[in-house]
Amino acid sequence: MTRGVVSSTAGSVSRCSRLVAGLRAAVAVAAALAATAAPVVLGARPAGAHEPGTTGITLAVAEDAVVARFDVPLTPLEEALGTTVPTDVVQLSQSRELVVGYIADHFEVSSGADIWTETFGRLTAITVGGVQSLRIDATLEPASDTTGPGEFSVAYDGLIEHDDSQQVFVTVLDETGTVSLAGVIDSDTATLSVGGVDGEGAGSAIGTMIGEGFDHVLDGADHMLFLLVLLIPAPLAAVRGRWQVSGTSWRALRKVVQVATAFTVGHSLTLAISALGWVTFPTRTIEVLIGVSVAVSALHAIRPLVAHGEVVIAAGFGLVHGLAFAGILDDLGLQSASVRALFGFNLGIEAAQVVIVGLTFPSLLIMSRRRIYPAVRVTAATLALAAATGWVVERLGVAESPFRPIESAVVDHLGWVVAALAIGAAATTLAGRVLRRPSAAGAQLQASLDLIA
Repeated sequence: MTRGVVSSTAGSVSRCSRLVAGLRAAVAVAAALAATAAPVVLGARPAGAHEPGTTGITLAVAEDAVVARFDVPLTPLEEALGTTVPTDVVQLSQSRELVVGYIADHFEVSSGADIWTETFGRLTAITVGGVQSLRIDATLEPASDTTGPGEFSVAYDGLIEHDDSQQVFVTVLDETGTVSLAGVIDSDTATLSVGGVDGEGAGSAIGTMIGEGFDHVLDGADHMLFLLVLLIPAPLAAVRGRWQVSGTSWRALRKVVQVATAFTVGHSLTLAISALGWVTFPTRTIEVLIGVSVAVSALHAIRPLVAHGEVVIAAGFGLVHGLAFAGILDDLGLQSASVRALFGFNLGIEAAQVVIVGLTFPSLLIMSRRRIYPAVRVTAATLALAAATGWVVERLGVAESPFRPIESAVVDHLGWVVAALAIGAAATTLAGRVLRRPSAAGAQLQASLDLIA
């Protein structure tokens, strides 16, 4: 009789254990799905709600005049004009009067009360940073013979009046061939003062360059995703070809510092030598390699490729990302950027990197100590691998990536990503504590077994 009771009780304990294990697995899967789906579900918005692209104005300063070159993104311009602007040579020439009229109505250069005259040239279609744009030059001359181009003000609100998220980057090319960023015109700053052309004052605009470097990382899915995928396995250790929980939090933190430093060294090196004109690479090659860098990082997050691989990957592919950062300077008209502008841009990149690590790594570190983390790690890495594959296919010109709407939603709602990670870390910690507590039924069964024994 006692043996039967013991057998029945043991069976109940076994069923209870399986039930608890099943609940734990269900919680893990649900949390993994929530952590990966929440940023998209909560942050989603209609695709194509905002097209990328900024206006660039380059001011080539001569002794008695200034030549302004306008690079205006086509899609926002068409929205502002309320009509389509064909880009073939014949029809584009027929649209010149419409485009010139719009730019002239929203552009003004002055020296005090002296309004400069504007003479516009030929309109052409170009591509800037993968965005189709229209380019036109205008010769600007002071109305007074006594007024030189040394000091003047530039006012422009084209596109901004239609979409207050638009920005206008104004660069200055002086007579020595030195290029510097004069500043940025946006919805808060309609007028920009260009004081002298010797690289001092507004010409250096180091603060603007810091902001541009910062925004580029946070607005770009490729660089940000590369860094995030490198952070996913950072709290772990590669043991016999598999990921295992690292010994201490300090060791994990040290590893993150190594990853961030390796990426910094890599991209800073190629950013400098490329921006200074020492090396050049085809844009498409760089873009394809960036997609490959994300794919390799994702594969490493799923299964370690080599010991400390994320540090090696960060350093190696950081070189590629630096070339892409230099391409942004080209798009802004800063192919021969001053050292101060280059330093400011790189400082902005580092600031954005610190923000990403600071906001995401604590949650990753907490979750890495829970049984849910393999599911989170593999799911996130798989999604990153899919996105990277889409990028490579798109940048090779084979087909458009089907993940663009999701990428845009995530990038536009980074706060939801951080919040989802924090909620996931809190939920898994709470679930772990609850599941470690013995249930009432389990405790009663254990007491029965102790009594029988």
